[in-house]
Amino acid sequence: RLPFGLKSLEAENNDFFGGLPDQLSVLPDLQALRLKNNRLSGEIPSGLLGADLEIIDLSGNSFDSIEEPWLSAPDDCTKLKSLDLSNNPFTHLKLSPSSSEGTMATLQPCWRSLEILRIHSANLEGEIPGKSLALPGLKVMDLHNNRLIGSIPKVFSSLENLESVRLDGNYLDSSLPNLSNLPKITHLSLHSNRLSDTLPASLKGMPNLQVLYLHNNHLTGTIPTGLFKDAPQSLVSISLHLNYFKGDIPSSLADAPVTLRDVTVHGNRLRNNPRIFLGKYQCLDLNANNTEGRRIWGRRFKICGTRNDFFAEILVDDGWDEVDTNTPLSGWEA
Repeated sequence: RLPFGLKSLEAENNDFFGGLPDQLSVLPDLQALRLKNNRLSGEIPSGLLGADLEIIDLSGNSFDSIEEPWLSAPDDCTKLKSLDLSNNPFTHLKLSPSSSEGTMATLQPCWRSLEILRIHSANLEGEIPGKSLALPGLKVMDLHNNRLIGSIPKVFSSLENLESVRLDGNYLDSSLPNLSNLPKITHLSLHSNRLSDTLPASLKGMPNLQVLYLHNNHLTGTIPTGLFKDAPQSLVSISLHLNYFKGDIPSSLADAPVTLRDVTVHGNRLRNNPRIFLGKYQCLDLNANNTEGRRIWGRRFKICGTRNDFFAEILVDDGWDEVDTNTPLSGWEA
């Protein structure tokens, strides 16, 4: 039996099974509930939330539904800061209200103080409700590997405290959100959707960005010169592969910050810039493009991956680490 004055219940990585105990709903002082990576199952009860509950982590279990209404009374969860329901086999779980019957579970957010929202790999479906995600304090939003459809809400661009966003592995089919006002974001992953748009002229609106993953979408147009030339000094990795970009590989690659180590643009319709001096990359993946230019310059750099389709002179110096290709190159100069 749980003590009535319990403030924190942490029972992670055990082999607990069955449903959540009813007693959790009558613990008025409970602030943190961490039960991830067990074998808990069944329905998450509607009375779970208490007025003081700040952290809920039920990830890595076998919950399949949420009793309605859950998270529906704003006065009941004003202190909630972190919610993680990831890696559960929910049935028809939605972020927005629905009138469907049966096992449809609806989340009607009342998380006005929410800072961390993680519901990835949980069969989450439907659209992302813009109004419900107007959360000024939100820092982490991780909804990857679900069945979300529709557009990325415009409100996304007004969340100035965002630090990490993962919406990859869904079926989102809108244009890219406005990326000009995300001053704190470090990780932005929108890959493996159906986004169709051109790239922004620069990344100046994200001065702390470290990782940008936009690969495996339907993005078009050219890669802007400013994307690399004006990239934030914190940028480490950028992936643009498996889209529909065309034109030259920008010569501004040579002007990118020294922190940028990994660039992938394979599987597009790009052409070589006749002379690119690549002085700092650990991995530049240009596979499966129309690389028919004359010369690519390199120093302290390796061309990573196999089946490279280079038909160009690659000029190197003694700072090269490795070249990994298995197709003939037209010429080498040292």
